[in-house]
Amino acid sequence: FVFPHMGDGGLALGAAVAVNYIKFGVPGCDLKHLYLGPRFTKETIRSCLKKWGFTYRQVADSAALAAQILLRGEIVLWFQGRMEMGPRALGNRSILARPDKKRIRDRLNMALKKRVWYQPFCPSILCEDAEALLHVDSQKINANRFMTMAFRVREEYLDLMQGVISVDGTCRPHFVGPENSAYRDLLSEVKRKLGKGVILNTSFNIHGEPMVCSPDDALHMFSKTEIKYLFLEDYLVEKAS
Repeated sequence: FVFPHMGDGGLALGAAVAVNYIKFGVPGCDLKHLYLGPRFTKETIRSCLKKWGFTYRQVADSAALAAQILLRGEIVLWFQGRMEMGPRALGNRSILARPDKKRIRDRLNMALKKRVWYQPFCPSILCEDAEALLHVDSQKINANRFMTMAFRVREEYLDLMQGVISVDGTCRPHFVGPENSAYRDLLSEVKRKLGKGVILNTSFNIHGEPMVCSPDDALHMFSKTEIKYLFLEDYLVEKAS
């Protein structure tokens, strides 16, 4: 097991666990998710939308619509609920794309992340599809769910995951369980088309800037890129073609 916030920032949670043991004798913490950061009200989101002046509309099913847009080959900015703790995007402050297109990976690397074009991104995978897609062997999925461990992709799914694997055929996945219902719904919609619940997932930021936290941060980044679609909770923000 690798603690998912493995830098100095993880000391805050570690200190809390230590005090819980010293004062109350609780020996550990079952870390079911990392959505420990702030969340924002609909009023705050609407206020930010009005300030920025982009075209937006409220949608009945953000997950289904986002999946449709992704499957058309578009990149989606996805902002939902409480922010993740730590350096990894885990479906609440994420940039999403199809997993099976190298050209999308290359576009993200060159235009947003300013990295070498071949550097892979990580996948988010439905927990129930993990063993079909990956050589799990003796590794425990439930103990390594937050993009901290590498797994080898099964040969029959290398094409499906070509945008999220390294040159040696491995990936560093985020396994999605019941802790994030909106993100699971999105992955389930993608699964209807691709056969498995897997998408490219990278952190919601551009090169040299931290991951976005607030709706204002998200709209600021949206304004600086050519990405056309941003989901802020159940609001879809669009740029003109």
